[in-house]
Amino acid sequence: MSCQILAFSTEDCHACDVLKPIVKEAAEKIGINIKNLDPTVEIELAQKYSVSIVPTFVLLDLNGEFIESVDGFIDDDTINSFLSLADNKEVVA
Repeated sequence: MSCQILAFSTEDCHACDVLKPIVKEAAEKIGINIKNLDPTVEIELAQKYSVSIVPTFVLLDLNGEFIESVDGFIDDDTINSFLSLADNKEVVA
């Protein structure tokens, strides 16, 4: 089992449509699973992780514990920094 990303997005979110495949490809390269969720359907999870805008990406460690989240239209550097947190957690765990 590896780290996991919860990707909160909605069908009508253009930024989500742009970012999800970019984050997915980068995450898959380092073995991170992505679970796509709609915060209007997964209300409890969205509240648990304080999702207020989409897209929001929540990184969970090997045990399902929160590591970090990023939201909005993020750039490549932010994506890489975010994913590097997962790589560090996997080495330590």
